[in-house]
Amino acid sequence: MLNRYGEAVVDRENTEFSACRTDLTLPSEAVVTFTVDFLSDAEVSSPDPAAEFAYEGELTVVRQPLDGNRCERRLVFPDKTVVGIQAELTDAGATDLCAIAEAGTDFALRTIKERGVGIRTPLEDTSPLATVDACTLIEPGDLAVVPPGDPAPPEAEYGNWGCIWNPVRSEHLVRIDFYRRYALDETDGPPTVFGDLPGAYKYEPGRYCLAQISQRQFPGSDGAPHADIVRVFVFGPGQETDQCGYATALARAVAPRLPG
Repeated sequence: MLNRYGEAVVDRENTEFSACRTDLTLPSEAVVTFTVDFLSDAEVSSPDPAAEFAYEGELTVVRQPLDGNRCERRLVFPDKTVVGIQAELTDAGATDLCAIAEAGTDFALRTIKERGVGIRTPLEDTSPLATVDACTLIEPGDLAVVPPGDPAPPEAEYGNWGCIWNPVRSEHLVRIDFYRRYALDETDGPPTVFGDLPGAYKYEPGRYCLAQISQRQFPGSDGAPHADIVRVFVFGPGQETDQCGYATALARAVAPRLPG
């Protein structure tokens, strides 16, 4: 389906637990990341005012306009579960991202109509982290490190593999999720230890600080070192020392609560 645009390689070991990823190399050698992700209400922002809506049986199709280097489609099921379909350009280059997202959407709609939603091998067969409720990993008292220390109710992401805390009186949002990927390396920021687990943290100016905890490492299907990662984000304004201080403090609280 995506091969009409370039060389498509499915990478099941480099994305969030709730998602599947394909890396698409275009003839120009630019790379597009194509992702299909199951989402909960807490993860879904309001549609863009320019979004287009259509109906396919019981499904609502939301076609978002191009947003910089990405284009998104959403399939909304009757139970409000949302499947996000996104094409994102990760390298310099020019391509019709919305055409790629639309091709993936058409394929998904045909597949659901003909066979229903498929079932993959349960993640708990290979990852003890898959049975953990992410919302239980940060307790109300832990959030006191993030100004103004105003605890917020947790909002679960799909499968309980992520959680969001968004205090009303704070400019900071806290998010945690589970991500399977290649093992941490120097591109992930200064290495550190959270509890007795290896980790790293990285600051994205004006956006967030991300602390990553490597819950376990294993050889991937390609033979390269992979890891199941717990990602702790603190979004909002602040200098690196502040933002990453909050994120790493939360990661230190989370690490001892992870399965061995």
